[in-house]
Amino acid sequence: MSVYYTGDRPFLIPEEQNMLNALAESLGVWLQRKQMEEALKESEEKYRNLIENMVDVIYSLDAAGNIVSVNKALKTMFGFEP
Repeated sequence: MSVYYTGDRPFLIPEEQNMLNALAESLGVWLQRKQMEEALKESEEKYRNLIENMVDVIYSLDAAGNIVSVNKALKTMFGFEP
């Protein structure tokens, strides 16, 4: 790979410009993905805190009807550990 100069102003040949454009696009996609992952992580944490700190018992079931999660209110109301 070579960078060519004309006088005092450098310029890139088309192949170099294409490589730089592809790199910039990849970096942009990566940054956007990282931002989305961080937003999802914050959202999940907010949801988890909300559910865990509610005074009402909240639970979820799997497809077979088995309890898969219960919040802390279960212990407060009934003395059972989640």
